[in-house]
Amino acid sequence: MKRSGILALLFVFVMVLSPLAAAEKGPAPDVVYIGIRTNEETGITDVAKGDLDIFLWSVGGAAFQDLPSDVLDKLTLIKTASGYNDIEVNPVHDDDSPYLVTVGEKKYFNPFAIRDIRYALNFLISRQYIVQNILQGSGQPMLGGIRPSTGANSYFEPVYKAMGITAVADLAKAQKIVEDAMKKAADDLAKQGYELKKGDDGFWYFNGEPVTLKFIIRIEDHRKDLGLYVADLIEKFWGFKVDRLLWDRRKASSTVYAGDPKNFQWSMYTAGWVSTVNIKWPDDYTAWWYTSWYGWLPAAVGWHMPESDLITVKELIDELGGAEAVIESFQLKYYNTPDKLAELYDMTEEEITKMLVLGSVEFNGKTYEMEEGNVDQYWDLQKISMALGVRDSQKTFLVETWEYFPVNKDRVKAIARDVSSGLWSRWALITPETPDKVVKVAEFSATGALFMSAFNPIGGIDDVYSAVVWRVIYDYAMYTDLATGTYIPVRCEYKVERGPVTVPDDAVIYDTVQDKWVVAHAGEEAKAKITYDCRLGNWHDGHPMSMADIKYAAAFTWEWSTKDGDDDVYYDDKLSSAAESLAKVKGIQWVDEDTYVVYTDLTHPVADDVMANMNVFWASLPWQLLYAMGELVAKGDEYGASQKYSFSEEAEGVAQLDLLVADHVADLKKVLEALKNKNAIPPAIAGDVSDPSEGYTKILDWINSKGHAVISNGPFYLEKYDPDKIFLELRAFRDPTYPFDLDYWKQKLILAKLELAGIDVPTKVNTGEDVKVTIKANMVEEYPETGTKPADMGFVFVEVKNEQGQTVFSGEAKLATAGNFEITIPGSETANWEAGKYEVYVKGGLEEGVVSFTDKKTIIVIKKEPTTSPTESPTESPTESPTESPTESPTSPTESPTETGGICGPAVLVGLALVPLLLRKRK
Repeated sequence: MKRSGILALLFVFVMVLSPLAAAEKGPAPDVVYIGIRTNEETGITDVAKGDLDIFLWSVGGAAFQDLPSDVLDKLTLIKTASGYNDIEVNPVHDDDSPYLVTVGEKKYFNPFAIRDIRYALNFLISRQYIVQNILQGSGQPMLGGIRPSTGANSYFEPVYKAMGITAVADLAKAQKIVEDAMKKAADDLAKQGYELKKGDDGFWYFNGEPVTLKFIIRIEDHRKDLGLYVADLIEKFWGFKVDRLLWDRRKASSTVYAGDPKNFQWSMYTAGWVSTVNIKWPDDYTAWWYTSWYGWLPAAVGWHMPESDLITVKELIDELGGAEAVIESFQLKYYNTPDKLAELYDMTEEEITKMLVLGSVEFNGKTYEMEEGNVDQYWDLQKISMALGVRDSQKTFLVETWEYFPVNKDRVKAIARDVSSGLWSRWALITPETPDKVVKVAEFSATGALFMSAFNPIGGIDDVYSAVVWRVIYDYAMYTDLATGTYIPVRCEYKVERGPVTVPDDAVIYDTVQDKWVVAHAGEEAKAKITYDCRLGNWHDGHPMSMADIKYAAAFTWEWSTKDGDDDVYYDDKLSSAAESLAKVKGIQWVDEDTYVVYTDLTHPVADDVMANMNVFWASLPWQLLYAMGELVAKGDEYGASQKYSFSEEAEGVAQLDLLVADHVADLKKVLEALKNKNAIPPAIAGDVSDPSEGYTKILDWINSKGHAVISNGPFYLEKYDPDKIFLELRAFRDPTYPFDLDYWKQKLILAKLELAGIDVPTKVNTGEDVKVTIKANMVEEYPETGTKPADMGFVFVEVKNEQGQTVFSGEAKLATAGNFEITIPGSETANWEAGKYEVYVKGGLEEGVVSFTDKKTIIVIKKEPTTSPTESPTESPTESPTESPTESPTSPTESPTETGGICGPAVLVGLALVPLLLRKRK
């Protein structure tokens, strides 16, 4: 009896534990199939039919407006406001001329080499027209490099206002700026024997030939109409001929971003971008958009604008009325006196952004630093940086787009999405649950191609689709939380200790000249100490990760971002910006098999999570593979390679290394085999590895089996890639050493958000009257469970803009009752408003700085005339009745489906500022 009782209890115990013991490692799906659809309508309808589970493309609201109800009923529409567009210009000019560019034996006049003409685009183009007529209401004007739906945007509104930039065009101003600039250029060029003049037909001519802009206009989406609209404006109001180059994504992207601007193959481009995650602090936004040291200006490779061409802080301030005027109009709180502001006078966008990104900058023999914990200084520098970037105008931002991802409602039962970017986040492919654990995905590609950039993580993977795939093949050390935008640990936990701290005598950096780790800063003070404890495991090919992988990845970054002389073959110019960050690292202690400590001056004034992410070292590839890739690029001919390779550049006679291209992989195999035969170990880890053969063997076996060289450590591995059939297959990585299962992420990734339920605001308002605005909002849990209740917490911000896009009122709506946030605009404010149409924008989230919805309503403001005695004019009052003004009714927001927040109205998942290095070309 006792024995059988014991056996029975053991049986129950084992039965209870077995589900836990059998918890499956890796993502929710077993397999993800990714193909393409060549038009949006087919992608949407295929999701509704069940041929697809997810159309991995955000589609404008207008595309859903006319769909039949039986199609819409089968779709879950996941909203995003993470897309945006700008006009990129090529400002190239010869070293000895600020106006001319020489191609071959011929000289061309380049209007966009002139800063003022670039800047005039801000006044030529009506962003409001684009939103209303091209996007059909599904978006909002964007005046600078921060999306207007983000929590950070309100800091920059005073900057745009001070510069006179609004959502509508100022054609007279645009024309005058260009006319003045062209007359000056004509005078200057005449002194050099060139002729630049305006013809009787209204067009400008250089040496007898029309001044012509080569405008690359993307054809796949709304950018075609946008580009044609801008081209018409330029010809009509500026007198430049426009060659409208209607190109697809592959041809356009390779020309604009992968070619040298000096070739002068393009003048303008309709660029599209997607922010694929949300974060709280826009640290390097302006650096990414507006500088060549950190971003792509005007391209990823080749010519970039000399710093002498950039506007200085002093020039900007003088242009805007002087220091006191700028301090007041920008609402500066740290640089709040002319003397303090004067410290920055000689700086350009390059130096200001280095302070923001790196924490300090050496300039004119002095060190300028951001103070620890000083938020006022941080935002002042952000504002000044934005103003400089907008004034240099190498990019002119136009609109933020509001769009939707269609998902099959019946098959996809749960899916995590980013509060801002929706399904562009890595979590979207890791978490979808379907009955058969198969997820069928299609991209949108009018050109019939999966990717538009080379698939190598060193200098490629810079379009949105290759990034989406890579992010689930590779596990990050840290990644942003889908709800809050903060960085959360993935493979590496961290502990931040703010200093000063003393750098110990065993903390090393990599010396690229000596090819070894050296002690360089022992005994010095560092601003912070960050300890990382990392989860390792196996690579996809089955051999184990080790600290040698991380250590070599760190040395590789130092090596390829540092130029050790003109003949340094282990250097890539595109990677050089990393050297600026590495210079702030004072030492690394390699503690044990999964722990290291970084002593650093690369800090963030407020956010520990951001600082930890900036300083983390992690490996995306086995060190043997990374070593072989470096050898192929640096010395490929010594290994019998069939061609010359680069990590970042595609040029004549040079191929950008791609781990999916058969002949590239064949050359990489040659290098791997040679290194294996020598048991080669790079100097950076020579003392850490005794026998490298297993890694080499496993990598070669993988390449022979799969036909590609994509090997990493994430939740999926690449099982199959077929470029002819435009198809790839991802398989779940179920290796027992993989650290995560789905339940782990269900506990970590909780998406609860504030969701808009409605906006109550009068459709017509008389000036001088109070206006009450009520925002109805729910608390919605979307992952891992679902549920809705009236909101009992949250932050809601209201902003009213006039027809020129200028903010005339803003404030926080307070929680009045469950589900209702209220704010009253006092009559003292409305008394100053002019008659016309106004937009009431609302945005909100669970806390300040985390925005999960944005929407707008239109109101009509009627100028209230002074009242008179009824005995003097008893018959005049009925004229104020709205029933006698029927022509005004179409402006009511309830009659405009694009303004009610419905399917074709504004999207409501809007995030805060986003990581620009994770920003990707949309397509």
